[in-house]
Amino acid sequence: MVKQGTGGSIVFTASISAHSVNFPQPQVSYNVSKGALLQLKSSLAAEWARYGIRVNSISPGYMDTVLNEGPGLEEARNIWYSRNPMGRMGDASELTGVVVLLCSRAGRYINGADILVDGMNCTLPLNANTYEFYSGGGSVF
Repeated sequence: MVKQGTGGSIVFTASISAHSVNFPQPQVSYNVSKGALLQLKSSLAAEWARYGIRVNSISPGYMDTVLNEGPGLEEARNIWYSRNPMGRMGDASELTGVVVLLCSRAGRYINGADILVDGMNCTLPLNANTYEFYSGGGSVF
């Protein structure tokens, strides 16, 4: 894009793992790599804006894909559901709209942004009271 002088849009797929610690699964390498991707996005957005290139990212929450299937992950899935105000994981098709926005003329003034697509998962504080509330056990207030 720089060499051709055409401008354009780059959208990276980061993760909620760049915004908060995942639990119960141990995955420090994944989390660190997604955090680094956000910094890459921001740096390129600043450096390449003069070429008409916008660089953004999306951070999906837990998505209901083949990677999260199987009886070995049932306990983790239940925890993920309970932490999300929507009470579910996302569907991969729910990422389409935000990617189209970021790649289209409708998003031509969006640069350096990371858009969370997580059903509000990262917005809530992770603590025992929140977990208890969303699993039907009481109030966070």
